[in-house]
Amino acid sequence: MENEYKWMIPQETLSALAAYLHELPGRLRHETLHLAAVYYDTPDSIVHRMGCALRLRQENDRSVCCMKRTLMRDGAQAIREEYEVEAATLTEGLQKLPAVGAPESLCIFLSYQTFRELGRTDFVRNCYLLEFPGELPFTAEFAVDVGALGSADHMQPFEELELEMKSGDADGFKGFALSLEHRFSLIPQPLSKLARAVRTAKETPARYAGESVTLQTPAKINLSLDITGKRPDGYHTLQSVFQTVGIYDTLTITKTAPGQPMTLTCSDPAVPCDERNLVWKAAVKLLGEKPCGIAMHLEKRIPSQAGMGGGSSDCAAALLGIRKLLALPVSDEQLHAIAASLGADCAFFLYGGTVLAGGIGEKLMPYGTLPRYPVVIAKGSEGISTPEAYRRIDAVTEPLPQDTHQVLMHLEAGADALFAVCGNHFDAITDLPEVERIREIIRAHGLNPVLSGSGAAVFAGCADVETANACAGALRNAGIPFVTVTETVPEGILFSDAEP
Repeated sequence: MENEYKWMIPQETLSALAAYLHELPGRLRHETLHLAAVYYDTPDSIVHRMGCALRLRQENDRSVCCMKRTLMRDGAQAIREEYEVEAATLTEGLQKLPAVGAPESLCIFLSYQTFRELGRTDFVRNCYLLEFPGELPFTAEFAVDVGALGSADHMQPFEELELEMKSGDADGFKGFALSLEHRFSLIPQPLSKLARAVRTAKETPARYAGESVTLQTPAKINLSLDITGKRPDGYHTLQSVFQTVGIYDTLTITKTAPGQPMTLTCSDPAVPCDERNLVWKAAVKLLGEKPCGIAMHLEKRIPSQAGMGGGSSDCAAALLGIRKLLALPVSDEQLHAIAASLGADCAFFLYGGTVLAGGIGEKLMPYGTLPRYPVVIAKGSEGISTPEAYRRIDAVTEPLPQDTHQVLMHLEAGADALFAVCGNHFDAITDLPEVERIREIIRAHGLNPVLSGSGAAVFAGCADVETANACAGALRNAGIPFVTVTETVPEGILFSDAEP
């Protein structure tokens, strides 16, 4: 039986959760504040943690503010300091603590440059012990964490909630936890902060001395896509699990004379090679309205109007490639902000792998790594207008299933179990004849057909490549113009040129 739950807090439910927490003080027994918790993962897997924790507790009819600080050095030497002062609140306790010898600065940071690979989290935790006398037969610790994780050059913000049973009935606790999750649309978070910090930590790009760079830009599918609402500005909010797959465009960027206007060419004559192209827009963001000094060529293999993010992937590759080729002083954080301004899918491809998206698609959280599962993808000759697809979604009156939660719960359950619970709200409003035919053939092979994005590509995953190949053969025999068997891949954009 689970005795601990950890969730991400969707932005759209944060205010409702805050109101709920405001109702709880009558059940609190103590309050804890953790400050500046910093984690390091060294090459030899020694974890250094340092920071401090403050707790307000009741003791003999008086309130006591307690502080504990731990600093570990060299994986062996540990220094622990503890203080107590009488105080009615944590704020009052913080003001009194220096008078009894507490350090002036409670935030102590170890130089991260000493480690080859590093993950770091900086956060503030407000923690409460909840009691439900006569109502629920358990005691639970309730923690709200707000902070950022990653590395010095790339810190990803997060807001999350933890609930841990301390004593009592496990079944009652589980029921309460699941009801809380459902009430506030909380998103399960299986990875520790340290694991996520190490995953998101990225090194500052090294200076590049070559004359050109070549990048492989992957496609994506949506293992889930739930439309959760519509904002006053017209943008739709969503929850989705993005996954990169092994279909690639190729972008080559070459240095030219410093004052020579930029050029963009493409193997597909239907693709615009001017300011309408996201690759062009990426260059403008980095080099100004009249970019000079580079020539770019794009080899297209990802189908257009498919919901597979080909244009967005190419855009993200342009940002990475131009920064590297010209050694631009643009941090990862700045690059992610630029990518997000060009489109949520663009920012996703800077991560790649399996990523949870929220908000209007701009809130991204890497979510572990899938094995390389076979995936069959098919697309007819017809495309789907994204604005029209959203208009149809707005017209739907019946509630649609929320698939994201199920997908997150099945990420480690194996291919067949995972792909069986994948879903997309746009499936409910997409009725193109070719899409219907693709679905029929995929279902006939025992697989679950799912649109990618707003369509019109349809994918199905499975545990063995033989099933995927048989399904693909049937789709080709039916005259479907684009059919391929690929696989889920754990990375995003790849540099294919050798380092000098």
